[in-house]
Amino acid sequence: DWHWSTAVVGATDSTGNAAYVFHTNADGTFVRIARLAPPDASAADHFGQSVAVYSAAVAVTAPGYNSEQGAAYVFGCTATACTQRQKLLANDGEPGDEFGSGVDLANGVLVVGAPSADWVPGDPVEPPSEQNHRAGGAAYLFVRSGSTWTEQQKLRPSPRELNWYATFGYEIVASATHVVIGAPYQSERWEPGYVIDYRWSGGMLAANRAAAFDASHGDALALSN
Repeated sequence: DWHWSTAVVGATDSTGNAAYVFHTNADGTFVRIARLAPPDASAADHFGQSVAVYSAAVAVTAPGYNSEQGAAYVFGCTATACTQRQKLLANDGEPGDEFGSGVDLANGVLVVGAPSADWVPGDPVEPPSEQNHRAGGAAYLFVRSGSTWTEQQKLRPSPRELNWYATFGYEIVASATHVVIGAPYQSERWEPGYVIDYRWSGGMLAANRAAAFDASHGDALALSN
């Protein structure tokens, strides 16, 4: 990910999982300013699988943490160095949720996806309804006050909004006005995927519209302006 003069890249190198942060100079050249590798992140945590940057804030996820419960680390960066600020967990996180599979930052906003959370299997033989629906995945909204990030909202479509989906939170993009979340896979990768657009309403995110399309729709997202 890249914003303003900061770029961040997740990687696995000869010494383990890491994320590298680069500063861009006025002439367009990149200078590496940090190798991020928290001492409490083991190889099984997959630290660096997803990354995001906005202004001086960098987020790096570790969706394998604690038997795939998942975690996200937030760093503050200058033109020469980065400092770890916080390790974030979902308030109701459980092993297997894969919190951190998707992540994005905007101005004072951090959204982290957990595409395996809260699985509801449904019965495909019966018609979908509020009592019978397949559902899987969640996304967590964190907001910043000063230098502290606090969980504010858990996003999960209701059966009325979307009654047959899974892997919600697999991919996330955020801006000042929108948060767009992909749910690309249902029981297999060949079924239609969904993308749900959220907008701000009274300080919270509310679903604006959902779009379904071909298989794996929502596997990759981008958003600008």
